[in-house]
Amino acid sequence: MRPSPRALIDEVELKPHSRETFTDAAATAIRGLILSGQLPPGTPLRLNHLATRLGMSVMPVREALRVLEAERLVTFRAHYGATVTALSVEDVEEAYAVRAALEGLAARDGVRNLTEQVLDEIRAAFERMVQAASSGDRDALVEHDQVFHRTLYQAGGRPERYRRIIELWESTRRATPLVYRAWDPLDLALAAHRPILEAVEARDERAAQRLSRSHTEQAGRRILRGMRVSAMSDGPALP
Repeated sequence: MRPSPRALIDEVELKPHSRETFTDAAATAIRGLILSGQLPPGTPLRLNHLATRLGMSVMPVREALRVLEAERLVTFRAHYGATVTALSVEDVEEAYAVRAALEGLAARDGVRNLTEQVLDEIRAAFERMVQAASSGDRDALVEHDQVFHRTLYQAGGRPERYRRIIELWESTRRATPLVYRAWDPLDLALAAHRPILEAVEARDERAAQRLSRSHTEQAGRRILRGMRVSAMSDGPALP
């Protein structure tokens, strides 16, 4: 039996860390639950309940939800309050179309500017993916997968493009579990990344661009399939 959204919120330690305001702490905790998929689209976010859980007044909690509204993670509706924003199929399609083009270019330029140090870092990230897959650690696999791509893209020397890629990653981060749900067994994730690594090792710019673009396009298709399956099994969660 799946825990209720309220139970999930109750399990979170909503306390500010050093150098964080109460608003920052609330926003960080709720953001984490949303991005991890533990608070699914449409979940009501009860202001009074969160304020009580935090042991603070309603104002900083309301401000935290407004922060998340600006990030398009929370939606306010008149007479209803705040809910977790639904993932839009159209937004996901658009984000992955743009990502595919930008990530292909970033991979090309990453190979063009490749150093031995960067290559070693990319190889190390892939080896950690191998270890995570063999131990069945899906979260670690996601983490090392991102390091693999970030390292290659940063090597391209185009910080504005890299920043835009990361923004697009964040905008679709809630859908990431749908990609990895399709990669079962996890060795399928390794098979998707190994050709990219081989192109990088061969310093083949065109192959790295083509494979990276195709890799992102395939991820987008898996996410859209997962969204449709979730919508059919869990009820109407998409706009």
